Amino acid sequence: MLKYSFYISFVVFIFGLFYRMIQWVRFDLDTISAKQSKAKRFISLWESMWNHLISAQVLIMIKTFVWEGLLQVRILQSRPLQWIMHMSIFWGFILLLLFHALDDQISVWIFSDYASTLNPFLFLRNLFGLFVLIGIFIAAYRRRNHLISKRISKKMDYAVLWLIGGIIITGFLLEAVQIISENQFNSMLTDYMISEDENEISALQAYWAKNYSVHFAQPVEISDIKALELGESVHIDSCASCHSLPHYAFISYNLSQVFLPIASVLNTLQIDSILLVIHYMLCFVGLAWLPFGKMFHMISTPLNYFANASTLEQSKNSIATANRNIIALDACTHCGACSEVCSVEPINRIIGNDYILPSEKIQAVRSMAGGAHPVALENLSKGNDVCTSCNRCTQNCPSGIQLLDIWQSSKNELRTKGLNPPEKTIHQHTAYEWSELWNSQEKATKKIDKTQIIHSFISDDPETYEACVQCSVCTQVCPVVSASSSIGSPIDLTPQQVMNLLRIGLKDKALGTQMVWMCSTCYMCQENCPQHIPIADVFYELRNLAHQHIFFKKTGDK
Repeated sequence: MLKYSFYISFVVFIFGLFYRMIQWVRFDLDTISAKQSKAKRFISLWESMWNHLISAQVLIMIKTFVWEGLLQVRILQSRPLQWIMHMSIFWGFILLLLFHALDDQISVWIFSDYASTLNPFLFLRNLFGLFVLIGIFIAAYRRRNHLISKRISKKMDYAVLWLIGGIIITGFLLEAVQIISENQFNSMLTDYMISEDENEISALQAYWAKNYSVHFAQPVEISDIKALELGESVHIDSCASCHSLPHYAFISYNLSQVFLPIASVLNTLQIDSILLVIHYMLCFVGLAWLPFGKMFHMISTPLNYFANASTLEQSKNSIATANRNIIALDACTHCGACSEVCSVEPINRIIGNDYILPSEKIQAVRSMAGGAHPVALENLSKGNDVCTSCNRCTQNCPSGIQLLDIWQSSKNELRTKGLNPPEKTIHQHTAYEWSELWNSQEKATKKIDKTQIIHSFISDDPETYEACVQCSVCTQVCPVVSASSSIGSPIDLTPQQVMNLLRIGLKDKALGTQMVWMCSTCYMCQENCPQHIPIADVFYELRNLAHQHIFFKKTGDK
């Protein structure tokens, strides 16, 4: 059964692998890549990788992959605990995979005297498993207790931790039960025992009961010194070359001592065989699931690092850039490292738009690239608009994803769908035209959920700007006015003129001025105002109100 289960899971894995790789050329993150033929993109993808491997750039690629991918040096420098988590899970799991799961293909080739029951392999197997459990514990603790990680965690994130944890724990339990299993001892006798002498077999049983903690259904005398000496001699001849003391398996052995009082029941029920099936089936599920879930980053992350190392070619080749960005979407592990350092994350806490967070935004971008546009496409556009392009997300991504490039590509794609950011939309009409549009729209807002409406406070309070004497100090110190004048494209209204519109009750026209949207919120106007008028705060509130009007204009009649 296990053999056929492996074949089925391997076939599913291969199918999923090809499916994901086909998606790399099927998905379109921008209109430029969409215009390229799928065949051309596929050829370009593998041709680019091959050219890099046979060029001098391969050294840069290897260095980048080792330094940033395998060792995660950037994460170590900024967040040591998260580095321990990543390294524990990754290296513990990979080393178990290479030197335990694939021991017949790798370990026996590297170590001529390899046997899974010999030390140091007993010790190392337990050590690597312990590494994985430590990493899983840290990951689960972060997702349950860290404010951002808890908010973004999905069922799939916990499912991966449960699956990996289940593989490791059943492995420890299996080894513990096998240590005390009479069935395992009898199987060893059948395969490796040279002599068939009953006295030697009884002596070997006594020696293994005393030194290897094997529990036998029939009581075994372990105080007979001559029997133990004979058993040791038989052990040296038949078993010592491939069996070290189980004490070196420091976790499994201690678990076996806990199970020793109920060893008879465990042997009768053949729990070792049941645990073997469970352990293998969990491994097969993981193998089959790997191409379809977040664990696929084990394949896509190395490719992403290799792609990032060849920046020169990508800067000149739009197809290579598109391929790199699509592969990068698959490299995301949804660990939340990017969201933890996001400079605009506090805005998410206020307005509740999860697409402000990089870890959630990249999932929506991937959905958009695949053609299955997210339901809240408006929210994705708003999340992009809030982004300040500070690049912290890219600098802290353990998978090396160039997130800033992806955000820019997604912004361009959203604009082709008519989802322009407000600062672009505002330039489509003059302040007077916007005023007329918004005045004619008052009836439509009655259909909108009033809990979504942003209410104005300081801009509606006459006391806010009644002290304005139109001295123009705010205009004189404004860098936006200065910059627009220097390039020969004067702004429509200056700060003092916007304040005057508010003074005379023309707030609707003030909402549509370019000044409101081009304001850099440097607070120079507010800090230098002799009347202490909160000019920048007024502009910020006007911008939110105008954004609300633009949103209602797009959605109010739906």
